[in-house]
Amino acid sequence: MHELAGDAVEKQLMDQIEETFDTGAAAVARIGKTEKHIGDFILLFRKGEKLKNHDLFMLYLSQLGQFIEKTRLEKSLRSSQRRFYTLAEYAPIGFVSCNLSGEVTYANRKLLEIMDSPSYGETRKINLIELPGLVKTGFSENLRSCMDRDLQMSFDVSYESIWGRNSWLSVHITPSREGDAVTGANILINDITDKKKTEDELRERAVRDSLTRAYNRYALDTVLADRLSEAGEKELISCIAVLDIDDFKDINDTRGHKAGDSVLKYLATRVKKELRENDLIIRTGGDEFVIYLHDIKDEKNAGIFMDRIFRKITGEYSIEDTFDDEKYTLEIGCSMGAAFYPVDGDTAERLMAKADEALYKVKKSGKCGYKLADK
Repeated sequence: MHELAGDAVEKQLMDQIEETFDTGAAAVARIGKTEKHIGDFILLFRKGEKLKNHDLFMLYLSQLGQFIEKTRLEKSLRSSQRRFYTLAEYAPIGFVSCNLSGEVTYANRKLLEIMDSPSYGETRKINLIELPGLVKTGFSENLRSCMDRDLQMSFDVSYESIWGRNSWLSVHITPSREGDAVTGANILINDITDKKKTEDELRERAVRDSLTRAYNRYALDTVLADRLSEAGEKELISCIAVLDIDDFKDINDTRGHKAGDSVLKYLATRVKKELRENDLIIRTGGDEFVIYLHDIKDEKNAGIFMDRIFRKITGEYSIEDTFDDEKYTLEIGCSMGAAFYPVDGDTAERLMAKADEALYKVKKSGKCGYKLADK
């Protein structure tokens, strides 16, 4: 024992310990992993006795080493789990895990905030594959596909939670595994509602005319194209009208461009009041506008719509010149030509060309009127 203690303990004290406990020889095993020293195992024998079964002693030491390593790994795993839990709980994005059946196994605080969930317990009741709101958005189908095919997927989705929260979400799904088997999925969810709103506002601004706040000509290839595509899918009848202001150049020449601008704004405002949610007014340039009437049910209804709009935009316009502090009225006349989707064409270009033909006939017959395309 004195040899084991070295200079750490006085020899006299060690001699007293040996005498008291009647110790003699000792077997020492140094336990380590790679170059790391974990500790020493010492087996003391009474005087006159020695190690009788070396193999049994080595087996015991091997088991002891495995136990120590297992204990160390379990401690390290618990520490890693605590770190992961802390990171997940306070992460700035939502995190939710589920099993293969879609049952929620974990959700962090941010996820509860994004969903406006009242509690973790209520969130655990959700099935991500079966919840109708998630099925409707395509989220559930994507989740099932990721787990079945063992692949990652990212997408954006609009979602209304069962607690009433409307959000745009950015979703990233990664299958979770145990060995070679997929056991569920880990899902990162980020609330991009504000970002989406900003993008929509910028996109809307890009297709709006700054003077009249009607759509600009870029909407012909975007917003109008989408409306016509929907009309085709649902087999709807729609109408496109092309209009311009009669003798608009004379207004600019005699009253100035400010007066002309006022007329354009006034006309666009009047038309907007007559349009429905899916109808459009587009300023294509100068005093020229396109009016799109979505789903008019029957071509006969176009005449009713056109007559009402024509009466609203034709007549006296009250103009106020703030620069010269002057108020006056102008008599405004408009000419319109209209064509129908799909009988007169299936693209904006063809429909506008057909409507232009009708407009030309109005102009030729004396202006200030409207005409539907000839069949």
